[in-house]
Amino acid sequence: MKMIMEKYLDPSCFLVVQGGVPETTALLDCKWDKIFYTGGAAVGTIIAKKAAETLTPVTLELGGRNPAIITKHADPRLAARRLVWAKAFNAGQVCVSQNYILIDKEILPVFLEEMKKVFKEFFPAGAKASPDYGRIVNQRQWARLKKMLDNSKGRILIGGTMDEAERFIEPTVVQVNSLDDSLLADESFGPLIPILPVNNLDEAIRIANSVHDTPLGIYPFGNKKETDRVLAETRSGGASVNE
Repeated sequence: MKMIMEKYLDPSCFLVVQGGVPETTALLDCKWDKIFYTGGAAVGTIIAKKAAETLTPVTLELGGRNPAIITKHADPRLAARRLVWAKAFNAGQVCVSQNYILIDKEILPVFLEEMKKVFKEFFPAGAKASPDYGRIVNQRQWARLKKMLDNSKGRILIGGTMDEAERFIEPTVVQVNSLDDSLLADESFGPLIPILPVNNLDEAIRIANSVHDTPLGIYPFGNKKETDRVLAETRSGGASVNE
């Protein structure tokens, strides 16, 4: 971003300042006409509080615990391909990717088989050997993701391999049994794919609303009647049907 802006935009109007906490703190001590922040809720809260001191308008583009909901009438191969793609893209470091999957128990076995096929199709020699699979952005984030997986009481169904030296985390599918599980409690922003089986669509919608009632995105897979229900009974920044 710094390179592109300096090359193509007027530096007297547009400036990029790189840095971490000290630089951001210094920026927040200045008076601005507008602050636009992209990131997590914890830092977003700090920025909103600081901006309030000078009544500076703020836009917060935050991540979220985005659910994918798979009904018993969904196309399991379609859902597997598209959800695996979303978590493999940039090693899951995308704010709009699904954070967890709620799936009807009836379709779970065939969905898992389709996921295994998709991983072999996307990464024939494994994710680590693939030139198309990324790494975690830094050591701190790698350690955070490892801790989330270590603290999970779920069962790893696919993946789980890690390499700290390379900051590599394999796309990892974990079946969880509780809303309190570490993989559902926070946004992973990584290649972790927790799956929580449900009895029906009613339960899936209830859980999605209880985990986070205003996620950045929601992804229902099913027939039109079912996906229309999800759209009608949830709120989200964006929504994609069977996508």
